[in-house]
Amino acid sequence: MMTTIRPLLTASLLALASLVGTPCLLPADIPPAEQILPRDTIAMATVPDWQSMCKAQAQSPQLQLWKDPQMKLFREHFLKQWSEEVVQPLERELGLRFKDYQGLLQGQLTLALIKNDWDTGTNQVPGMVILLDAGDHQDQLKTNLTQLRRQWVEKGKPIRTETVRGVEFSIVQLSTNDLPDTLRKFMPGTSDVEELTGEDAPEPKPRELFIGQSDSLLILVDSLPAAQKIMTRLTGGSLPPLADVDQFVQDQGRLFRTAHAYGWVNASVLLGIIENNLTAQAENRDENAPDPLAQIKPARVIAATGLSGVHSAAFAYTETPGGSEIALFMGVPESERRGIFKILAGEPKDTLPPPFVPEEVVQYQRWRLDGSKTYSALEQMLQDISPQMLNGWNFVLNTANQAAKEKDPSFDLRQHLMGNLGDDMITYKKAPRSSALADLENQPTLFLLGVKNGDQVIGALKMVMGMFSRGNPPTTREFLGTTIHSFELPNPAMEYDPQATPRKLSLAVSRGYVAVTSDDAILEEFLRSADHPVKPLRQLPGLLQSAESVTGPGNSLLSFENQREAMRLQLQVLRQTATNSTPELQAPMTPITESLGVGMPRTGLTEWFDFSLLPPFDQIAKYFYHTVYGGGGSVEGLTLKIFSPTPPELKVRGADPETPPSAPSDN
Repeated sequence: MMTTIRPLLTASLLALASLVGTPCLLPADIPPAEQILPRDTIAMATVPDWQSMCKAQAQSPQLQLWKDPQMKLFREHFLKQWSEEVVQPLERELGLRFKDYQGLLQGQLTLALIKNDWDTGTNQVPGMVILLDAGDHQDQLKTNLTQLRRQWVEKGKPIRTETVRGVEFSIVQLSTNDLPDTLRKFMPGTSDVEELTGEDAPEPKPRELFIGQSDSLLILVDSLPAAQKIMTRLTGGSLPPLADVDQFVQDQGRLFRTAHAYGWVNASVLLGIIENNLTAQAENRDENAPDPLAQIKPARVIAATGLSGVHSAAFAYTETPGGSEIALFMGVPESERRGIFKILAGEPKDTLPPPFVPEEVVQYQRWRLDGSKTYSALEQMLQDISPQMLNGWNFVLNTANQAAKEKDPSFDLRQHLMGNLGDDMITYKKAPRSSALADLENQPTLFLLGVKNGDQVIGALKMVMGMFSRGNPPTTREFLGTTIHSFELPNPAMEYDPQATPRKLSLAVSRGYVAVTSDDAILEEFLRSADHPVKPLRQLPGLLQSAESVTGPGNSLLSFENQREAMRLQLQVLRQTATNSTPELQAPMTPITESLGVGMPRTGLTEWFDFSLLPPFDQIAKYFYHTVYGGGGSVEGLTLKIFSPTPPELKVRGADPETPPSAPSDN
C-alpha cells in the first residue's frame, strides 16, 4: 500500500510546491502555532517551518526519484496534464495568476479547529482556522489580498469588513455553488444546492470566511469569535494559548520538538462533544420508529470501548538523512485503559522474525497479543455495551457447542479454542508468483497463531470451519510427519463465473503454532524448515537496525514491508495495464450513491499518470528499500512508529542536510 501511494503523494507535494514555491528565505518572527491558537483548540496540524521541511524533503528518495532523468517522460506528462486541466482553467475562472502567489509560504502553515460554542448548541460545527506565514513576502501578500478584494467587488460578490484588534478582516460569504468548475471535476458528483423558498422555508445561516493579515501572517477563519481569539493571542492578550494545555505540553515534549510537521487532537473534549450530540439525538428519537439499536446508549459504548480513557491523539513527521519517521501517539494512560485500547497494548515480548521466516518475504508482521485475554476483554466489552448482545453471542456459542458434543461429549469450544490461545500472531507474505490476475489475488500468505494445545485448537477449528464448508468434510494428508487438514470453502465468484473454483483453506500444527493458509506451497515450506533451515528474514541487511528505530520497552508489534520487491511487481503490472490499454480503475457512480446524492469524482488524478512511460524497474530500484512499523504501550499511552530508511545507494548523496542532492537536468 505504501509503495502505491508514494508516487501520488510525491506528485501532490510537487503540485503544492508549484503554487507556493520553495525559495530559502527566513520566516518572519511569528509565534509558533501553539502560542497563536487558543486553549479551546480541539485539533490542529502544522508545518512549523515550510522552508525547513522543503529542504529535508528535497533529500527524500521519493523526490529524488521524481527528478531522476529516467522519470522525465512520465513526469512531463503529468505536469502537462496538471497545467492544462487545473492551473490554466483555474486561473481563467478565478481571474488570477498563480505565479503571483509563488513563494508566499515562507514560515508556518497551520490548520486548526477550535471549540467556540460547538458543544452548547449555538454552533453546529467547530471554528476553522488557517494560518500562513509569508515571511519576507508580507508586502506581496498585502498586494495580493488587495487585488483579490477588488476582483470580488467587480464580480458583485457581497463583501464587508470588520476590524479586530487593529487588523481589518474582509468577510465574504461562502457557498458550495461558488466552487469553480475545474475543482468540481474532482469533487463527488453532486448538483448545485437549490435553496428553499416560501414562508415555511428555514432561514439558512450563511457560512462566512474572514480574511486578514497581521504582519506577515495570513489569517483565514470562519467566524468573528475565532478571529477575536487569534488576534487576542497575536496582540498579547490574556486569553490562554494551546501551549498551556497540560496534555499538549506532554505530547509536545514526547513528539514535536524536532518534527517537520505535527498534529494534535484534544480527544477528551472532542469525544465529550460527540457523546453529548449522540445522546441528544437518542433522546429526540421518535419512539414509534423501529430501531434495534435504540437501547444501546452512546455513553455506554464510549465507556466500554475505552474511548472515555483517551485524553489525546498526536502525530509527528520528521525527515532526516537517514530516512523518514512518523510517530503516532494516543494518550491513554495505563490506569484508564480498557476495551479495545487494553487489547491494542499487547504483550511486551520479542517481535523480531523467528528463524523460520524466510528472507524473501515481502511483508511480515508479528503481534504479541494474548488471545485468551483478548477474548475475555471482548466479552466484557459486549457486556458493558449491552447484556443482550452478550447473551446473543453466548447463545450462538452454546448452540455450536451442543452440536459438537453430539459427536464428542468431551468437547468444549471455549476451553479448546479460546482457552488455548497463546500470545503470538505472525503473518508473512511472499510476492505473487506472476502478474497474472489469479496470482495477484492469491498472494502466498501464511498466518501463524501461537497456541498451548494445537490438537485441541485444530479440533475446534474443524468444527467451526465445518459450518462454512457446505457439509463437505475436511481432507487430510501427511507431510513430513505432520497432518495437514484442508477445507473447501464457498467462492462467491462461482455464482457468475463457471471457471471459478472453490477456495481451500489448510491447517497444520507445528512448533507451537497453528498454521493457516490457502497456499499449500508456503505451508509446506514452513513445515520443511524444521529440518531444513531457510535463510532467515532477520538477517536481511539493515532490518535489525531499522527495527531498533521503532521498537523499545513495551513494544508488542513489529511489521516489515520490502518495498523494493513489492514495487517491482507493482510497476510491472502498471506498465502491462497501460500497454494493454486496460481502462483506468475508477469507482463508477452507482444506483446506491446516486440515491444518496453522492457520486464519485468526475475526474481522477490517475488519468494523468501514463504508466506506459515508466522506466524498467531496475533503472529506479535504488530509490526503494523497506519500511518497518513498531507499536506498543507505556504508562502514558500507545505508540506506533513508522520508519522508512534511506536506501543505501542514496545515503552518500543525502548525507549533508545543508546540501540537497543536485537535481538532474531534464534536457
